[in-house]
Amino acid sequence: MAAAPAVAPATEPAPAAAAPATAPTPSDTDARRNPNPDAATLDRYQAELARALAGTPGSRVAAVMRRNAALAEDYARRHAIPRWYADADALVADPEVNAIYVATPPSTHMQYALQAIAAGKPVYIEKPMAMDHGECVRILEASARSGVPVSSNCWTAARSVRRAA
Repeated sequence: MAAAPAVAPATEPAPAAAAPATAPTPSDTDARRNPNPDAATLDRYQAELARALAGTPGSRVAAVMRRNAALAEDYARRHAIPRWYADADALVADPEVNAIYVATPPSTHMQYALQAIAAGKPVYIEKPMAMDHGECVRILEASARSGVPVSSNCWTAARSVRRAA
């Protein structure tokens, strides 16, 4: 499982350079760091999402979370992300984080989405949104009750926006 970026308002204007329109090419270093090609691909797409957010005025990636602290720290270091966590509670409680991107195994999507919604933080959930229709309904009902936005599979939309810009 690759680290999931969390978003916070930028304190400085975004750089003028546009993010690349396509995912970076995998390197030998990526393959040695993570021999699981699916996880390496997810890592690259999340890095692309982080670049897209960094190129969006008013946005930046403030923190990442991964259950393995060493891997969270490594991901944050490689992508110049200022903070990392090995605990979702700490990430959600971080006052610098005002939105959460959930890219964990699908079996945890509902748990983390509901946690973020309860904290009043918009949630961007990687596909699939949840394990089944009932979990999706619980997430959407929590969003509707609280007024906290929820979206699914946002990196594809971010890529489309960046390409069109």
